[in-house]
Amino acid sequence: PRVVQSPSPSTLRLDQALLAVTVTTVLAGGLYVAVNQEVLEVTGRQRTMAFSVESEKEWADEMYLEMLEEAEVLPYEDPRNLVLQSIFLRLVERNEVARSAPWDWELVTIESDEVNAFATLGGKLVVMTGLLAAMEEMLEAGKIGSVSDAVAAVLGHEIGHAIARHSAENLSWLPLQIPFFAFSYKSPLMQSIFQYYIQLPFSRQNEYEADKIGITLMARAGFDPDEAMLLQAAIDQSSSFGEFGSTHPTGGHRATRLEKMLPEARVEFIRATMTSHHSAPHDEYMRLLVNPFREALAAMKLAH
Repeated sequence: PRVVQSPSPSTLRLDQALLAVTVTTVLAGGLYVAVNQEVLEVTGRQRTMAFSVESEKEWADEMYLEMLEEAEVLPYEDPRNLVLQSIFLRLVERNEVARSAPWDWELVTIESDEVNAFATLGGKLVVMTGLLAAMEEMLEAGKIGSVSDAVAAVLGHEIGHAIARHSAENLSWLPLQIPFFAFSYKSPLMQSIFQYYIQLPFSRQNEYEADKIGITLMARAGFDPDEAMLLQAAIDQSSSFGEFGSTHPTGGHRATRLEKMLPEARVEFIRATMTSHHSAPHDEYMRLLVNPFREALAAMKLAH
């Protein structure tokens, strides 16, 4: 006959202790989520937010200065930076939702081959020069129709992250992630469940939300929203697992989502171009900058 051994008293005590800690952690996590609920005004989404605007500003200044100390920041008068500043300021100034945000908006351009741009805490944006070079190559290849409109799509998206305070929202989940990993560090299955069913869906939701805010911002600022769809169609940000395994949905899928947003955005764009008093001066400013901008990009290519 088969003999089934009973667990030892020490094993039972350990299991009971783990169960008690797990139940306590779950209850504490539920209470934490419940008391930190708010509605994101710009989208109406219910979410967990544990940090005030004031605390985010304090962290933003410290993190931003520390990051810039290790980076090669372009001088303000660099043509590439002037192009970005012009587009960035127009996006903020022409949108009430950006002007009324509690941030001291700021953008810096960093010399880097990396094709990237991102928003940190507190309305601070960072753009790598590699992004501008990539935009120029896309224009030459006929994948996009305008560098300034494509840049506006990227910056609008990042401003959308800042308006929605997505970075602070993600940090709000950190107290729940730490105990989860403490219990699951030996279990690849539990780690995968957390990554694919909790962490990545939130990330993708934030990306789509920033797309929605961003395409509206650029349209209201007089930038062609169709360029956002063209740009996303040309960018493949997925991992080898496709959209499911990536924090950024694939270019094609994001382009499909953006296409659904276009009818409303086009109305905003038409309204902006009909009522704007700033389009002509901005276009003239861009024409004055375009030659030194191209020269700077050419110098970058020769250097490599």
